[in-house]
Amino acid sequence: HDLHHRADDQRRQATREVAARRLDCGHQRSLALGAVGAHRAGDGLRLRSADPRGSLMPIDGPLEEFGSPYARGPLETDHSFSWPLLDLLPEQLASAGGTSEAYASALREAQANLKARFEAEEPVETLVRARARLLDVVLREAWRTRLPQHDGDWTLVAVGGYGRGELHPFSDVDILILVPAALDEAGRQALETFVTFLWDIGIEIGHSVRTVDECRSAAAADVGVMTTLVEARQLAGSAPLVAALLEALSPQHLWPVKDFFEAKVREQNERHAKAN
Repeated sequence: HDLHHRADDQRRQATREVAARRLDCGHQRSLALGAVGAHRAGDGLRLRSADPRGSLMPIDGPLEEFGSPYARGPLETDHSFSWPLLDLLPEQLASAGGTSEAYASALREAQANLKARFEAEEPVETLVRARARLLDVVLREAWRTRLPQHDGDWTLVAVGGYGRGELHPFSDVDILILVPAALDEAGRQALETFVTFLWDIGIEIGHSVRTVDECRSAAAADVGVMTTLVEARQLAGSAPLVAALLEALSPQHLWPVKDFFEAKVREQNERHAKAN
């Protein structure tokens, strides 16, 4: 109530009708109260549709159908997605010699395209998935050309929000390099060259290198690590290694569903208490 009285005389009306509806669910009021998080009752169990006004579509089936953590396939299975630029990108990179400059230029072009689509009011739900799809293509090409000798025994895995297929403009690109055993000196040098290349072309990588056993141990000790790995999605490399990871992390072996839920509630409460 006090916030309303302090902010009410400073409110700024949205300049466009569409923006006003997006911000305040159809009616104007102080942005301090009604801008972010002005949801209707029951919206917590709904999925956003592609409607640019932000209308919501209810979940009609079991929640598991909308995000089973152990059944994530490639984003390409979404046949509603179309971005011709991505189809041409591998050929474009190859014709330019696959240099770091070619990759960086292609990324800048694609980012500019996404920005223009955002300014044209394309739904952000589409754009965050398109950005993830863009990074998928770039990382696969980099993996294929920079680490061909390890494509059969290492695996490139997207984790966290990127693994979920949602990537905001300045989010870190979180990846896991899954390896069958501890790296020797040659393996470390090859991986260092690969990661350095990604930074050179403008991708802010957050990466870890682990075996399946190391992933399991880290996830067992820290629900935060488990949360990140729950979103795991294979990008390139050895499929059996990913299958072994998902089996090791399954509720039958680690974090039964009830335990995981209770740990996440505790984690949230601790975070809220720490932030007062």
